Amino acid sequence: MEKVLKKINDKVNLSIFTKVLFIIFGIMLAISSINYYIENGTIFKFDTYYQFLLNNADIKMQTIYYFIILALITLTYFVIIKNRDKIFKNFKSIMIFISIISIIFIIMIPFFSSDVFYYLGIGRLDGTYHQNPYYTTIKEYVDNSNNSYENDTVLMQGYYNDWGDTTVVYGPIWTFICRIVALVSFGNIDVGLIAFKILNVLIHLCNCYLLYKISN
Repeated sequence: MEKVLKKINDKVNLSIFTKVLFIIFGIMLAISSINYYIENGTIFKFDTYYQFLLNNADIKMQTIYYFIILALITLTYFVIIKNRDKIFKNFKSIMIFISIISIIFIIMIPFFSSDVFYYLGIGRLDGTYHQNPYYTTIKEYVDNSNNSYENDTVLMQGYYNDWGDTTVVYGPIWTFICRIVALVSFGNIDVGLIAFKILNVLIHLCNCYLLYKISN
């Protein structure tokens, strides 16, 4: 009986410890984004990670901190995968854990890639201003227009983006998705980013379900 209870206790401890640890590391990785939101109140004119690093007094320590947290998350992830049968009781517990992690990452700003802002910008250009993004760039449209678009932070974030003077290189399905997300944003880049991430979370959960069914 004691051996059985010990095994149950070990499983519970491993399950709780690893999942809580992963969530803590995820929150630590999101701290930079939280600080940015607090200081600026918006991501409008956010210049990827370059501007963020320039505003940080200790770049070396920030870089070390980032890679340590990333390494810990990766290590914990492998532990979870290796012991998945012990950590997760059923598929429902897996999806709950994935949903919690996804919610944490929704608030994170894409410090190392600004492409999402370009996607939202071309979606706005297509859906709201009825311009064909395969022929017209965001910069071309804004520069040749007599109107001011500063209140449309989605379009302007795409304008300031490195890809703002580039026409779309992806297929029509992706462009249509960007158009829908951009319309839902109502021209607000903060709402647009959250909507884009929520969409990706839904797709991510669907992928997790399919992988679970395929791999049994």
